[in-house]
Amino acid sequence: MSQFEPRIIGLVCQWCTYTGADLAGTSRRKYAPNIRLIRMMCSGRMDPAFILRAFEMGADGVLVGGCHPGDCHYSEGNYKALRRSILLKKMLAQLGIEPERFRLEWISASEGERFAQVVDEFTEQIRKLGPFSLGNGSGSKLGEKKIMVVDDEPVVGEICGRILHSDGLQVDYENNPKLALEKLGSKKYDLVLLDLKMPEMDGRELLKKI
Repeated sequence: MSQFEPRIIGLVCQWCTYTGADLAGTSRRKYAPNIRLIRMMCSGRMDPAFILRAFEMGADGVLVGGCHPGDCHYSEGNYKALRRSILLKKMLAQLGIEPERFRLEWISASEGERFAQVVDEFTEQIRKLGPFSLGNGSGSKLGEKKIMVVDDEPVVGEICGRILHSDGLQVDYENNPKLALEKLGSKKYDLVLLDLKMPEMDGRELLKKI
C-alpha cells in the first residue's frame, strides 16, 4: 500500500517567507515536495475564506508564512495575520476540521533552512492526520450548524456563503451590521463570521452587542 502524500497549500509573504523558500532552493536544501506556494504581498492579506477555499478545493493542509513580528514591510500585517489565525483555528474546529491542518509561521528571507524544516515538519504532521475530509475533526453534524456571515463586501460574503453551503452548512449573509444584529436577536447561530471594518458599525462594536 502506497504512503499517503498530502497536498499542502502555502500562502506566503513575498518579502520574507517566499524569499526564504527561494534561498532554500538556491542552497539546494531538500524538503518535502508536497507544498505549492502562493505568493502574497503580506501575510496580513490572509483571509479565512482563502483557507476554507483551499480545503474545499482538495488541500489536506494550509501553511501561512510571514515576516517576523516587528519586521513587516507593511508595519502590522503579520500581527493582523496572527489575530486572524487564532480565530480561524476556533472556526475550523466548529466546522469539523482539525485545527492542526492549519499552521502560521514566521520565516525571514535569510531562513532557508528554517523554511525547509517547517515544510518537512508540517508535511509529516498532515501525513499522520491522513487525507482531509469534512467531519474528521469534531465529528459533528455539519448540516445542523447555522452560520451568519456579516461583511459589507458582497463578493466576500458570496465566496464564504458558497464555500460553507457546499459543506452542507446553513448560512445567512448580511452586509448591513444593524440588520445582522436584528437577525441575531431573533435566530440562534452556532457561529458568526464578522468583518472588522464596516461602515456604521464595525465588527468589534457588533460583537459587543451580540
